[in-house]
Amino acid sequence: MDNNNLDLASETASSLDGNAAVVRALSTAVTSAITEHLAKSNAIDNGKPLESLADDELVVSFKTPEALAASWPELSIGDDEVSLDHIVELCKRAIAASPNVSHPHFYNQLFARPDVVGTLGDAA
Repeated sequence: MDNNNLDLASETASSLDGNAAVVRALSTAVTSAITEHLAKSNAIDNGKPLESLADDELVVSFKTPEALAASWPELSIGDDEVSLDHIVELCKRAIAASPNVSHPHFYNQLFARPDVVGTLGDAA
């Protein structure tokens, strides 16, 4: 089975068992989302004033726990299987809802920005 022709929308988590092509396709899709996020974060201009950053360039797009729960109504534990494509979409939404520690304006007393190579190595 060719990864490029694999439709994650028609696959579910139960199809991961013993199916290397499906595992590879899911891993590739999630790693691609992480890579896209890192590339976008590293493209943000360090000298750009905070007030001029676009919404998708913020360190964090803060939402209260209630607002997050309301925006993810399908995130519940149940017996229904979801498609792997939906899992990839949830991963992208989780990345978008998380603080962007790769952002040039992310300041923390313990660390600065993560190393891109190290982050991708962790993902692999």
